[in-house]
Amino acid sequence: MKTILKYILRQWMGNFLLTFIILNIIMMIGNIVKYSSSKGFLIVLPMIPYFLPAVFIYTLPLSGLISTITTISRIRNKKETVTLASSGVSISQILYPFIMIGLFLCVFTTICFQWLQPMADKGKQNYLANMGASLLENELQKDHAVIEIDNNTIYSFKNQNKRSVILQKRKNGTIIDEVFADNAEIRVNRIEKRIELETKSMTLLEYDNKSQNYMTSVIKIYDLPLIKLPYPETYSKKGSYRHMELSLMWNELNDISKPFNKVLASYFYEKISILFSPILLVLAAFPLSFIGSADGKTPGFLFGLAMVFLCYYPLLIYGKDLSLNSKIIPIWLCLQIPNIFLIIFSSLGLMRLNQKV
Repeated sequence: MKTILKYILRQWMGNFLLTFIILNIIMMIGNIVKYSSSKGFLIVLPMIPYFLPAVFIYTLPLSGLISTITTISRIRNKKETVTLASSGVSISQILYPFIMIGLFLCVFTTICFQWLQPMADKGKQNYLANMGASLLENELQKDHAVIEIDNNTIYSFKNQNKRSVILQKRKNGTIIDEVFADNAEIRVNRIEKRIELETKSMTLLEYDNKSQNYMTSVIKIYDLPLIKLPYPETYSKKGSYRHMELSLMWNELNDISKPFNKVLASYFYEKISILFSPILLVLAAFPLSFIGSADGKTPGFLFGLAMVFLCYYPLLIYGKDLSLNSKIIPIWLCLQIPNIFLIIFSSLGLMRLNQKV
């Protein structure tokens, strides 16, 4: 029996690695295409390692499902399940290594949620911030540059080795403040994520709404050695609740000094639901592997994909919406709806399979 179970485990590992690699490549291509459309292909390539933890969270459960169905279908085709049954080996004994594999995948998914994904997201945001800083620096070094940052517009132009800068501030589309700096230095502070304008003196200019003249008269020349403008959100973007550590989310939810955050709770319990999905999908895949004739191609693979994409994920989306809108059902229960479905399905399937064998 140990020899047969080791053989099954080797077969599963081979199928899992092949499926896992293929699914990761497909999802990576999707992420590259998504980000390349807005940022450019060469900018996205160094970000590939930062995509991996988020991709693993979704490819691990699906890989476990497909590899389980493929492995059981193959040994059925070789009549090895009949040999095991005639030797007195029960379904639960065959299922044991798959349960251990599912638990291992759950642990790895938890590691992704707690450490790998937050670290990757932080690295991705730092990379984008540095890339944004590089883009700003390149733009500011041009002889003529116009940069829009929130309600501020920077006009920078170089003439005879001197750089002049006009800084306009708007409110509701109207210029409310404008300064002119001659022989100025404008730079990007990467550490504090801001643009700094430095000069010995600046000229504060008045804007006349009636004549629509941008620079009508000089009001005052004054010393203002440094103006600081923070990066816009497009260059320095904070991560969402999806990229928070599980422990940090739990501490936030249990902090009585803060009001209850329903959105944060929904994301937290969504993660808890997903991290249990690998073992539940492996258990659900086991009875699916016995659908169809042992001699022919099993339709279990198609049933498995249908269960994931037509049942599990739609129920997860429904549970997420229900958790945000329902005032009766607890949030944690709403997000466990897909897992409850998998538990019922796998329990009924294993009971029927055990009776059949």
